Amino acid sequence: MIALTRRFFARSSRRVTPRPFTRMLLPALAVATLLPACTYDADIRRARAGDDIVVRDIEPIFNGLIGAETTIRGIAPRLVSGIGLVVGLNGTGSADVPASVRARLEDQMTRYGVGTARGGRLADVSPSELINSPNTAVVLVQAVIRPGQPEGSTFDVRVSAWPNSSTTSLEGGRLYTTELRRGIPDPNAPDTPALAEARGDVYLNPFSQGDGLAPLTVGRVIAGGDIIETQPLVLTLDNPSHARARQIVDAINSRFPRADRLPTAIGLDDESLELNVPPGFASDIDLFIQLVRFTRVNRAALSEWARRYADEMVERPELAEDLSWALRGIGPAAIPVLRPLYDHPDIGPRVAAIRAGAFLQDPTVRPHIERLATDGPVALRAAAIGLFRFLRTDPRVSTFLRARLDDEDPNIRVAAYEALRDLNDPLVVRAVGTPDFDIHLVPSNNPTLYVTQQNAPIVVIFGRGLDIERPAFAEVWDGRLLLNADRNDRKVDLMYRDPLTRRVARASIDPSLVELVRTLAYDPKPGDIEPGLGLNYSQTVRVLAAVVDNGAVDAAFFPEADRLRLALLRARDLGSTPRPELAGETLEDMRTLNEPPSAAELARQTESAEQQLNDIRPRIVRFPEPTEDDDD
Repeated sequence: MIALTRRFFARSSRRVTPRPFTRMLLPALAVATLLPACTYDADIRRARAGDDIVVRDIEPIFNGLIGAETTIRGIAPRLVSGIGLVVGLNGTGSADVPASVRARLEDQMTRYGVGTARGGRLADVSPSELINSPNTAVVLVQAVIRPGQPEGSTFDVRVSAWPNSSTTSLEGGRLYTTELRRGIPDPNAPDTPALAEARGDVYLNPFSQGDGLAPLTVGRVIAGGDIIETQPLVLTLDNPSHARARQIVDAINSRFPRADRLPTAIGLDDESLELNVPPGFASDIDLFIQLVRFTRVNRAALSEWARRYADEMVERPELAEDLSWALRGIGPAAIPVLRPLYDHPDIGPRVAAIRAGAFLQDPTVRPHIERLATDGPVALRAAAIGLFRFLRTDPRVSTFLRARLDDEDPNIRVAAYEALRDLNDPLVVRAVGTPDFDIHLVPSNNPTLYVTQQNAPIVVIFGRGLDIERPAFAEVWDGRLLLNADRNDRKVDLMYRDPLTRRVARASIDPSLVELVRTLAYDPKPGDIEPGLGLNYSQTVRVLAAVVDNGAVDAAFFPEADRLRLALLRARDLGSTPRPELAGETLEDMRTLNEPPSAAELARQTESAEQQLNDIRPRIVRFPEPTEDDDD
């Protein structure tokens, strides 16, 4: 489907060339057959006067869509980064960074209160002393943010030891508050405004360490980024017109009404509008952008347009996916024409119609999603399960999803869990967890431990009453943590030696896996009788991986696919403007950042996850930017 969309929009090139009236007339008449001719009177007059106009070569069925005559600018993901400090290490940090980097970091730390009365526990420690400690490391902090993300929204950030420093591990560390600015940081240049901040515990992926892809000097802070300045989305008309701009504003505000006083679209002048992402789309800006593009400017006769789109979908299956978006842009009026297509023999129109029907919350689409998730192409089954999140009022959805929790395919089990979680199904039990992450319990006949690696830290336990088997023994971090369960002893003994304080914590707990997770993460206060080792999420996941690897728990164990690294690589490939070279480091040094040796290798690791993502999430069709071509 992606390939088909690319072929379609490859034909949708735009040209800016002076045209005599006769060359302009045919495309203008084609538009006039679908919309009132008076809409384009101003543009026709400009063409007669010899002005330049923009004409898109698109399929006629898509004339009248907002995306067919406008461009939403500034939507590309933006690479942001900063110079940060990770604290709480076990003598594995370093301070050997260029002087300019050190000076910039010290200035940032002073502004945040380090070494001043505002510094709290750090009031008596100077920034220089903190950087010099072997228990801290200067790091490069990177993330990808999307224009339109509202202030306060969170995102994952990547943390890596400063290139060519002697830091050996970030395990157990916590990122101190770091300002993030656009591009790659240049300590020698004046500061640009910070777009976001990042802070929190560093998570290291225990499943790929040691294979050369994720060394101990590279980690992330899950949901550790915080937007502090929203970057606006601006929609630009191909051909300036006050009347057309007002129509587009009205169409967008009608399709995306808001409860607050801020309109979704605000006209700026005769060729540009400002778009404010509605709260309901704050976590899925791509979806909002796609729906805006496929919304009709003229909101009259929507049922008739829905019928035309449905007929075209049958006649031209290669356009099915884009027509599906056009039907979603129409809204509930499209549901009656979608229903006959749910059983269409051609899988292209059938899947496109089912996706549109699910998004529009048509209750009759449920059995068709079930068939697609059960008997459809294997590559689409997990994605089909994800469509159930739109059908919140049908109790039969939960029944179907609960049965999928026993599926032999772990991807199906996880997709069913995620859909049930998003639907707030009571079957997904939110166990009393820790301040740092959540524990979810999911009944299943296929015991599985699943850990998230982005958006929110969660340990998910699939099974029923999973216990640690005896006898069992596990050793982590060269013996700093020991787990022992004798055959004849009901209890499981834990011992952990903190590398910084040298404090030894011990616990004797019931063999429940849930109890183990809680004990690993709980940090007892003086006087507490509840035992705990005080590990963060990354350390807890590392211990759980070792316990499963040693056979102490009879369950499969796998992590959520890592998409952050791929997003960062793509953001750099999109041409995020880098700042000048760093003192003592080349720009290429900063771009490699301990990444895998090639994009192909990274793409191989994420292929399965990306397939699911592309199936479930909307594809963003890029309308080409205008170019100054010579006359043909």
